[in-house]
Amino acid sequence: MQKYPELAKSLVQNFVVFEITQIPRNRNKNADALSKLASLLYDHFTKKVMMEVLARKSTDEDTLMTTITVDEDCWMTPYIRYLTNVTFPEDKLQVRGIRMRTPVYHFKDVILYRKSFTEPYLRCVGPTQAKEIIQEMHEGACSTHSGYRTIVRRIKRKGYFLPHMYRDTYDLIVNCEACQIHAPVNRYPRRNMIPIHAAWPFCKWGIDIVCPFTRGVGNIKFLLVAID
Repeated sequence: MQKYPELAKSLVQNFVVFEITQIPRNRNKNADALSKLASLLYDHFTKKVMMEVLARKSTDEDTLMTTITVDEDCWMTPYIRYLTNVTFPEDKLQVRGIRMRTPVYHFKDVILYRKSFTEPYLRCVGPTQAKEIIQEMHEGACSTHSGYRTIVRRIKRKGYFLPHMYRDTYDLIVNCEACQIHAPVNRYPRRNMIPIHAAWPFCKWGIDIVCPFTRGVGNIKFLLVAID
């Protein structure tokens, strides 16, 4: 139902003057009867009422697939080249490190996957893809602006893998303006409070008697002042 007022608001912007008029109930009987036809057996209405069955809702729009930019050269490139026996880095230490980490990866159909013992294969993504995925998980259509640990778990459940997931997710979420506005305010001091010790008795407070005033109720004329 939320899509209908949103569609109406978008159409209202095209008009110069717009006015809403409430129709009384006694003049709205035809609309009520038509709304109830959907829940009735309307086989016997076909000869009397002209009806049209819509294939889809009037608020449905054509789904647009979001294009994700694929990085040509990123952290996955050395592993893909090593698994396909194309080229190897000239640095021997770098080749050794890639050779030790390569068994946890699997390359199939031009896609690099990350193996796991308790989870299915996770598709590896580049920095640009990782940023778009994190933003969609955090502030997308079905997001709740959760913390970075929850976002990482959701990314894994969706079947994606990116190195330094916790650090990259935290760096992007910590700058979210909506989270900073709606986050609960911490009332605790940012640093530990340092107590100040008294150098001598009564050095933090004092008592004084103000000069006598005109006598008031109860024959009172002095004012006793205590300062902390």
